[in-house]
Amino acid sequence: MDKSLTVKDFEKLQALLSGDKDSKDGITDVELRHLAWMGAQIPVGGDYVEIGSHRGKSICAVGCGVRETGRHGQVRLFGVDLWTKGTARSAKFAHYYSQETWQIFNDQVARMGLQDVVRPVMSESVEASKRRSRPIHLLFIDAGHDYKSVKADFTAWAPFIPVGGRIAFHDFGTRFKGVDRVVNEMVIASGNWASGDVYGRIWSSVRVK
Repeated sequence: MDKSLTVKDFEKLQALLSGDKDSKDGITDVELRHLAWMGAQIPVGGDYVEIGSHRGKSICAVGCGVRETGRHGQVRLFGVDLWTKGTARSAKFAHYYSQETWQIFNDQVARMGLQDVVRPVMSESVEASKRRSRPIHLLFIDAGHDYKSVKADFTAWAPFIPVGGRIAFHDFGTRFKGVDRVVNEMVIASGNWASGDVYGRIWSSVRVK
């Protein structure tokens, strides 16, 4: 089964900035289609949580997938990131904590017409998880890529995912070996998740128990 969805606003989605400087390739076209497809699977009243929203391209892809199903306004989209709360000590690159990045995020979400459903959470990831109470039907982890950071994000947020809910990690199978290690040692090895799908650099799966 092809788990990809090309939304009607795909060309606008492609044009959004992502990654460093003026790049549009931080989230690739293959990944955009998979994120949109996963967004379309979120049930009415469900929640999407993204750890590491940066400039907003991935949350816009999920939001476009939700809208494609007619559920716009019936699914909540949360983006967790430090944005302007970050510092040189808490983030590796300056564009991860600049006012410009925060402004680009808001501009791009508005450009896609998703400002009424996207809810930014300006906070450190684990701290934000402590304020969480509702289930998460799709969780996308794309923040710190070292093993310690990915493990902390997975440990803090995965317990909110019910059976049938989905998890996804970005930059799987790349130089960021911490992502692969968490997927292999904590997700797959647990036996709680179905066989994973790989689309570009995204690894995703469904919770089965």
